[in-house]
Amino acid sequence: MLQHKKHAQTTIKIFTTILTLLLITGLFSNVSAQVTVIDEVKYTTSMGGFPTSGTTVAYGHGFRGNGYVVTEAQFYVSRGSANSSAVVTAKIYASSGTFGVSDLPSGAALATSDAIAFNSIPSGLGWQTFLFTGANQFQTVAGTNYLIVISVSDNAALYVYFSSEASSNNGGRSLQNVPTSGTPWNTPTSGYYMFFKVLGSSAPSVPTWAVSYDANFPSGVSGTGNVPIDNNEYAVDDVVNVAVNIGNLAASGYHFQGWAFINNTDVPDFEVSDTGVIPDNFLMPNNDVVLYAVWVEDLTSPTPTPKSTDPAETNLDAIQYVLLFAAAVFFTAISIYRKTLLPTALATVLWFTLALINYLLNTSTISASISLIYLLLGLVFAGKVINDIFYNYASHKAAQWRVDAI
Repeated sequence: MLQHKKHAQTTIKIFTTILTLLLITGLFSNVSAQVTVIDEVKYTTSMGGFPTSGTTVAYGHGFRGNGYVVTEAQFYVSRGSANSSAVVTAKIYASSGTFGVSDLPSGAALATSDAIAFNSIPSGLGWQTFLFTGANQFQTVAGTNYLIVISVSDNAALYVYFSSEASSNNGGRSLQNVPTSGTPWNTPTSGYYMFFKVLGSSAPSVPTWAVSYDANFPSGVSGTGNVPIDNNEYAVDDVVNVAVNIGNLAASGYHFQGWAFINNTDVPDFEVSDTGVIPDNFLMPNNDVVLYAVWVEDLTSPTPTPKSTDPAETNLDAIQYVLLFAAAVFFTAISIYRKTLLPTALATVLWFTLALINYLLNTSTISASISLIYLLLGLVFAGKVINDIFYNYASHKAAQWRVDAI
């Protein structure tokens, strides 16, 4: 029995906790759903109604933004004869002219509410609410003037009520849309202050991010110039235009190639030239961005070693050349006279060497001809070396055969 009682108490506690959480959640939901009045003309008993029918298709009134997002608008209206095909909408326009004196809508509607079927509006007097949803939830700018308009289709008769008391005016002015007349928008014949409310909520805080530039000069290299300064604040997916080298950054021995998202690369994400940046923008991510300068070392051609002008070195080169030539002639003579393999091989190597040296050190037509003569001599003696090898081999074999025959 005691155990059952404990189970019951535990169940009650769990149920109470869940109920409390649900109540708190509902309370906060209600708080977050609350809206506040952005601007209005307050209801008074001194009023008159003007219908939208025939030539008049809309009425409007100036209002002033406060930085909030418009989520709904209300008008004090009553419905005339039923019209099953008509719809009613509220619209927000930019305002031109002087607020309260010459308010006029400017351009296309900035936002349009969800449409309401005309026949769903009560025939009795009352506040009718129009909701701005989705992309039509319009964020106002504090201190900026707008017009709120109620528009009716298909010549349906909707009575819109006004006050003639200046004390109820919000500072704006009511307008009547008569598109068939010479001046589409004008003031009603009497009653200048249309009862309305523009309601909304504070705009959610949108985080913003910064873009900065880093000169990123190569280590140990002195640089000059200044990085670009971007004082803009960017939200996620805002377009960021990449700057050119407007501060004339320069590094000795390097040339500026562009900007990169990382600081240890020689391949820029944004290549900068005299004609601009390719590509020239990117979409802002969900964080601050640093663009690092990319530097590429200048390419320098190797300096050729000049020929020596020292007489001693010049004479030494000439002496070496003469000695090689003399050695080639000497071993050539021995090869012809003695007809042995070693002098012939040495003569071959020396003629080839002289041909190569003469070709590398001289570029004139005469020196090229001399190189060719040396090359031919080398080929002749190379052929002689091959012939002597085969001749000696054949002689050795013949002698062995004679020995074997005996």
